[in-house]
Amino acid sequence: MEFHLPILAAHGPRLADLQKIIRAANPKAEARPARKIQRTFSATKTAKVAKHTDFTKRPASSQRKESRTEDARVALRRRRQRINLNRKLPAVNPDFQPKNPVPKKIFKPNDHIEKCIASLNSNHLFIFAAHRNQQAFDSNSRRMAIRKRNAEMNEHDQMADKLRLNRALDEQKEREIAAIMAPVDERYRLIRQPGYFDQLNVGQETARPQESSSNIDYTAVFTETMNTLSGLRREYAAVQVGPETESDLVRWAQTQFHTLQIVAMKRGGSGVAAIQNHYEYKWSRFINQSTSEPVGGTRLYTFPWPSLTFVATLDDITEFRVRHFFLNPEGHLANRRDVLEAELVKWHPGTLAKVLHLVIEEDRESIQKGAEAVVESIVGLLQEYS
Repeated sequence: MEFHLPILAAHGPRLADLQKIIRAANPKAEARPARKIQRTFSATKTAKVAKHTDFTKRPASSQRKESRTEDARVALRRRRQRINLNRKLPAVNPDFQPKNPVPKKIFKPNDHIEKCIASLNSNHLFIFAAHRNQQAFDSNSRRMAIRKRNAEMNEHDQMADKLRLNRALDEQKEREIAAIMAPVDERYRLIRQPGYFDQLNVGQETARPQESSSNIDYTAVFTETMNTLSGLRREYAAVQVGPETESDLVRWAQTQFHTLQIVAMKRGGSGVAAIQNHYEYKWSRFINQSTSEPVGGTRLYTFPWPSLTFVATLDDITEFRVRHFFLNPEGHLANRRDVLEAELVKWHPGTLAKVLHLVIEEDRESIQKGAEAVVESIVGLLQEYS
């Protein structure tokens, strides 16, 4: 009678030990040669058992001990890693709804603001109304819980109404500012057209009064111009996004230059005379400044240049514009040799060096080059008078 062992050791028994086990289990079993026992035992082995009972590929005892200790740790680590790799993660995190669902950041850049505001108002959502009706007949809800929930929804309603009101006020303010800036933008559009300044300065003004420009108080003209410009800048800063750039500063300087002419003509004066008076006024302030003052913020486009057109770059300072500034018949500087001699002293490098500390450092070299062009033009005019 053959006896088979269904469960064997993981590393496989030896033949000598196998005979002892069989005799202990069945003392009446006949003694058989080792080859026959091995053949009988092999017939009962599975693939996994055969792997662990292959004596030819069995490692040494020291290696088997190390591998057994290492496999226990590595197997657990491998199992955890395999579980994490095979786990299918969600595409996005699930939405978390806190107790008060009103977020801190109400609007996102791509959201429709009106729809977001309307969604905050529970009066526009039937589910909130149904929830209120259900709470009134729900015997399981406590009165304190119902009162607290209704207070939260009322708070949401008030917040939505406040946002909607602020939105309407902001839109109204934007429309008012757009109406104020429309003439200025139209002025800029005309300014960019070539030959616009020459036509404005040389041509006759259509609705200009007949009174002399000498009776105009140009100090009041300067004050009104600065007040108008300050109001425009405050209104524009209220709707502007981000800090002012270099182009914005040039634009405001250009606005001041042309607003000065408009205010002077509205008061019955001349735009040319206003520019010349403002030129002398700024130079008198520059000369009276102490040389011990710190570096100022005057730029190339805010420096007083003898030009009836706005100077934004060094290329805008030409001999033709300097001659036109001093020889224009509408101004008070025309055909006066003493004025040209005083201007030559004013633009002398020694005098100019006393006011360069008021100019920003990066524009000083450009102003010195522009001053050389002005001096050459004035010298040419003096030679014509001699």
